[in-house]
Amino acid sequence: MEKRWILNAAPDESEVESFSKLLSIEKPLASLLISRGIRTLEDAELFFNPDISKLHDPFLMKDRTRPLTASPAPSSITRKSLSTATTTSTALLRSHSSILS
Repeated sequence: MEKRWILNAAPDESEVESFSKLLSIEKPLASLLISRGIRTLEDAELFFNPDISKLHDPFLMKDRTRPLTASPAPSSITRKSLSTATTTSTALLRSHSSILS
């Protein structure tokens, strides 16, 4: 089965410019947030400072209840979900940005 990436159209440049200025962030990050549906200050606050009651249940993710598995290298452990990557990427974005400090 062949898989194909389907890319959304780039956000409007004027919207990216104004959102970038509103949040005091670089344009590529503003463009990424807009393409993910984050278009207001309130959406950005919720994204970077999530309310625990509004987060999705991680156990609803496929294979989330399966245990960790060790790869051939004993010190390398792989998690079977994207929750770790998502948490890490959000933390990195938040720590390298002056958004909503």
